[in-house]
Amino acid sequence: MAFGTYVVLAGFFLGISGKFSPEALGVQATNGMLGRLFQVLLEATLHTVGDGDVPLLDIVAYGGYTFVAVSITIVWRTIWSYSLYVVAVWECLSMGMLLVKIFQENFDCRG
Repeated sequence: MAFGTYVVLAGFFLGISGKFSPEALGVQATNGMLGRLFQVLLEATLHTVGDGDVPLLDIVAYGGYTFVAVSITIVWRTIWSYSLYVVAVWECLSMGMLLVKIFQENFDCRG
């Protein structure tokens, strides 16, 4: 769902800026899928090297939240062009807090 929303919003933003074409939408979808694949492979590799017992499907599920953050950024950038900086900082903090909570649950390192 988050990936589909990202592709639709990217197409909408391209249409507003006058750069929409089916090829451009295909490029957005391809870049999103390649980014997702790279993210999952990187996280799986880092968890394997770190001797973590995080299941692969959890990594894939948590990786989907990236597209939620990107979709929110696209909407806010459409509303106000300089909001990218404020929203990006807020999303980085939110994603960081999510990852901290996930690690605390999976590795039982509450302190």
